[in-house]
Amino acid sequence: MAKTGDVLWGALGGAILGFIVAKVFETWAILFSRYGVHNGSYQVGPLYTPLWIQANNHPTRVAVVVVILYAILGVLLVLYLHHRAACEQG
Repeated sequence: MAKTGDVLWGALGGAILGFIVAKVFETWAILFSRYGVHNGSYQVGPLYTPLWIQANNHPTRVAVVVVILYAILGVLLVLYLHHRAACEQG
């Protein structure tokens, strides 16, 4: 039971950290699109659109992807720490 609770805490912590990272990146992307050194010249295409343009055009999509990735990383970290603790006990 403690392992399940720890995994949920890891997912929640990862999701919160991912939300903070996504919002910081989106803020940077807005500032870079207005005041950045690109001077309005950049390549845009289906396979090479810069990520900061995606963050400006689809902020919710970028935030959801980042939050999910960080939640997965939080779960994997907790599972690794549980596995490591079990190995050290014998």
